[in-house]
Amino acid sequence: VIENYFGTLRSCELTFERYTTAILQATLTPPSAPSTEFRDAMQRMSECGCSSYRTMVYDTPNFVDYFRAITPEQELKLLNFGSRPSKRKAGGIETLRAIPWMFAWTQTRLHTPVWFGVGTALDTEIKNGNLELLKEMYAKWPFFQSTIELVEAVLAKVDISIAKVYEQMLVPVDLSAIGASVFAELEKTIASVKLVTGRDELLANNLVIKRMYDLRKPMTDPLNILQAKVLKEMRSVEHPSAELQESFAATVQGIAAGMGWTG
Repeated sequence: VIENYFGTLRSCELTFERYTTAILQATLTPPSAPSTEFRDAMQRMSECGCSSYRTMVYDTPNFVDYFRAITPEQELKLLNFGSRPSKRKAGGIETLRAIPWMFAWTQTRLHTPVWFGVGTALDTEIKNGNLELLKEMYAKWPFFQSTIELVEAVLAKVDISIAKVYEQMLVPVDLSAIGASVFAELEKTIASVKLVTGRDELLANNLVIKRMYDLRKPMTDPLNILQAKVLKEMRSVEHPSAELQESFAATVQGIAAGMGWTG
């Protein structure tokens, strides 16, 4: 990530231009305070989305098993990445540190923690007749607009077909119902974001970023497929060989570079 933003003189200039522009805009032309109606809607969505997320992550039986099956979370600790252990202590999902939690999902091209719950929150408001309110919030409230567009940018990185390769190759059949719920929420989130923005395609308002993602995806796809195969082989033996571990490490680095971030 540091390399992407500051690795060359030109990228460094662009990064600082972006930061400077944002600071000047926020300082010299600050946006109006959101209305009470906007705040109330945001509070409802916050509570709804949080509840949906926690229900899936904390209350769904065997969710941790699904997470550890579909992602390379367990194998990441074999690599010399990061400065701290991936877990704080023995236990469930609550013991996992934020970085490996995000990094593991990013490797599968699913990015679940970024968007899960957003679809349910938006869809609930839409079903309650508040679509026009959400569109107004998107048009007039910079905080809400940037939130939606950040989620939209990550959704554009999601590749359902690649994520399902991981699921088909690595996830036991008895956990497939959890995957179905995750993918259903993903579809709901994409549809809801499109309704709020009024665009038929993700990132249709930012063709430069969309083109960059479209160029990177075909180059990253083979690494994901290779990683899923390597993970399957690693899990079939008690002590994976050095060659397998090196292959896995190469795919991890390649996918992170292809995505342009680690999560």
